[in-house]
Amino acid sequence: FGSWAGTDVSEAAPSPPHKLAHISAEGWDAAPAGAAMHAAAMHAAAAGPADAGACARARWQWALAAVLHSSWFGLTLELLGRVNFGDGVLWLGLRDARALPVPDLRSADPVILEALGDAWRALPAGSVPPVGALGLDPLWGPAAERIDALVGGLLGMSENESCQVRPAFSALTARRLRKAASRG
Repeated sequence: FGSWAGTDVSEAAPSPPHKLAHISAEGWDAAPAGAAMHAAAMHAAAAGPADAGACARARWQWALAAVLHSSWFGLTLELLGRVNFGDGVLWLGLRDARALPVPDLRSADPVILEALGDAWRALPAGSVPPVGALGLDPLWGPAAERIDALVGGLLGMSENESCQVRPAFSALTARRLRKAASRG
């Protein structure tokens, strides 16, 4: 991920230590943070207050990064993804990806967007623990809980409903990986 759409973002702005997670056979893997989101935020910061639209776009893009890192989104991927590449790899085709429910953050409360962005930027550096161990990690556990609580609130979930998402996500991920391991 040294570049995004042919643009080397490492020259445009320093790369943040944050990680964007994706699912593989081993669970959540760490990958560099969304380069486009980082570049947009750096551009908005450089533009100053004259370009309020750029600042607003950067705000909801950072918030989107948090939503995409939430247990709710991971559960959604587990429910809609296909497992047919072996080793338990979760795959989404274009049709599957288009069916993913993603909240429209452009009309969300700016306070919530800022809180989501702050939560995303506060994620620890380093590899993301497997989803089953995420809550046990002293750094990642509280950071993930903060994102999950904010996303649950954004989606109108009760606290009880929000607390059920990560265990469901963890259970489905573990089942997929056990099934893959049993096929050897």
